[in-house]
Amino acid sequence: MRNQDTAVVRRGGAVIVAHRSLRRPLEGYGGRTTDASLCWRYVDDVGAAVRGCEGAFAALPAFTPQHAAVLARLSAADPVAGIVGVVADAVGTQTHLAIQSGANWVLNLLVQPSESFRVLRGLLLQHAAAVGVPAAARPAPGSAGSGGGDAPVSALSDEERALLGMLRERVPVGEMARRFYCSERSMYRRIRRVYEVLGVANRKELWTRMPYGIS
Repeated sequence: MRNQDTAVVRRGGAVIVAHRSLRRPLEGYGGRTTDASLCWRYVDDVGAAVRGCEGAFAALPAFTPQHAAVLARLSAADPVAGIVGVVADAVGTQTHLAIQSGANWVLNLLVQPSESFRVLRGLLLQHAAAVGVPAAARPAPGSAGSGGGDAPVSALSDEERALLGMLRERVPVGEMARRFYCSERSMYRRIRRVYEVLGVANRKELWTRMPYGIS
């Protein structure tokens, strides 16, 4: 990736590496590089491009099961990658499949562009600011403000600690729900509670903050 892309991430912006097939669908969502804090790149090999720019997000189509399989392979190959699944979803099926396959966020092309992209843009920039700090400037694990020390983890229940272990092991949400005998919707609420206690936004940030697991 370009040197200026890394510079965007360093100063708290976000770089989104999208598959080339998404260029036209995303034009109405601000997909053109008109905002200096949010840069879009369109490539054929999203995985390779993301690996070449630390902190960049991947945007992949998730319209079909075949698309979802490609997204799942990227998620498995790079478990800390931030992935946006792009769907055109009227009933929720594509959204569900995208999240199940490893997408951290979903952009639905059937939702009003100005509103949905405004929300997505805010989430991406907030997350980029949280994880885009150079490693030397980050607090050490366990220090004040690190979000990954003993105090936040000790605030979790035994069940939540077990859930945290599954999150770090890339266990699919559906499998987590099966093990906890609850619906996937309930499981997402439990996962959100763990993220809130630990001060992280999603699995990508969890891996960044807690690279060596929990004691």
